[in-house]
Amino acid sequence: MSRPGPITCRTAVQQRGFLLGRFRLNVGRLALFAAAGRKAISTLNANGLQRSISRHSGALATTSAFGVLSLLKRQKRPKQYGRQATTKTSSRNEFGAPHRRMTDFLLVLNAAVYIAQYFSKDRLLLLGAKDNQLIRAGEWWRLLTPVVLHANLLHLLTNNYSLNSLGPAVEGLCGRQRFVSVYMASALVGSLASYAFNPIPSVGASGAIFGLGGALAVYAARHRKLMGSRGDAILQSLGQSLALNLAIGLTTPRIDQWGHLGGLIGGALTAYLLGPNIEVVEGKGGKRQVRDNPPIPIFASKL
Repeated sequence: MSRPGPITCRTAVQQRGFLLGRFRLNVGRLALFAAAGRKAISTLNANGLQRSISRHSGALATTSAFGVLSLLKRQKRPKQYGRQATTKTSSRNEFGAPHRRMTDFLLVLNAAVYIAQYFSKDRLLLLGAKDNQLIRAGEWWRLLTPVVLHANLLHLLTNNYSLNSLGPAVEGLCGRQRFVSVYMASALVGSLASYAFNPIPSVGASGAIFGLGGALAVYAARHRKLMGSRGDAILQSLGQSLALNLAIGLTTPRIDQWGHLGGLIGGALTAYLLGPNIEVVEGKGGKRQVRDNPPIPIFASKL
């Protein structure tokens, strides 16, 4: 019997909800994910805060994060079913679809916090931004609260755009619990790296978004045999975009590059440990079975 390939394993995997087989990120036809970098703030006093944000807001528009360039080719479908398939795909990718509810929650949370931040006249920014001195003084919440704070409207919109592009794909592939774990671990490790290596206060969700990119890379690398050339395309595109982002970060002082790198490592490590790790094994009677077997199986699913 031939070795199972992407098509052989499709039915069993799709029953679990992982998007193998016709693997397609729900980023539509986007060629590039744009994200505002984690924004460094030069001061945390009420008088100088808004002036500092305005002075450096231009850098936010030019910062790219993960790009997935021509990720996947659509499989050919019979002509008579093309319209129906397109409609179903669109409905799955819309805001409020079941497989992306945590992504949608985070999008709404980011927007709601920014509105509250605006009406508080940036008091929330002062209370929650990553600030090394205040963290050392015991305000440990500042290692997590920066993920929902943004320096200005452009910062919020570009990070939410990137979250909307990457989030549903990772949530659909990994499941809701693992998605939340990756996102929060990425935010925390990003803040810890920024705390260790960047003395300037900063805010933004891009460290956690980098973690989603790292999780996607781990998924593609781990399932290359099941995904075939699609996995290679994802890894190549993520690698190119990471190199581009690093180059931009090195030339843009106001980008918290340590927060990005920490988030990337945190997301990749969490995804490696928690999975999914889909394996096709020989069961009783030589029947092929699909199982989820990550190193830490607390969220492993029965397939």
